[in-house]
Amino acid sequence: MSHGDHRGPVTPPGIHLAGVGRGGGPAHGRPRGRVAAAAARLGAALIVFVLALLLVTGIEVVMGEPLSGGQAGHTSLGDLLHPR
Repeated sequence: MSHGDHRGPVTPPGIHLAGVGRGGGPAHGRPRGRVAAAAARLGAALIVFVLALLLVTGIEVVMGEPLSGGQAGHTSLGDLLHPR
C-alpha cells in the first residue's frame, strides 16, 4: 500500500467483513438516507395536513358556520371531536 493510498485496510480475497458492503459502505439494503428522506416526507405531509385543518377551522370561525353546512356557531372539527 502506498503512502498516498487512503482506501483503508485490505482483506484477502474470499474474506468478507460483516456489515461492510462493496466499496466499504454499509452492507444493509436500506441506506440511512432513504429512511431519513421517507421520514422527512412523512413529517412534511403531517405539517401540511395540520395547516390545512387550521385554515379550514379559521375560515369557519370567521364565517360563523361550518363549511360542511352544519349548525351555525360550530366548526366541522368541533362537531367531529364533540358529536351532539
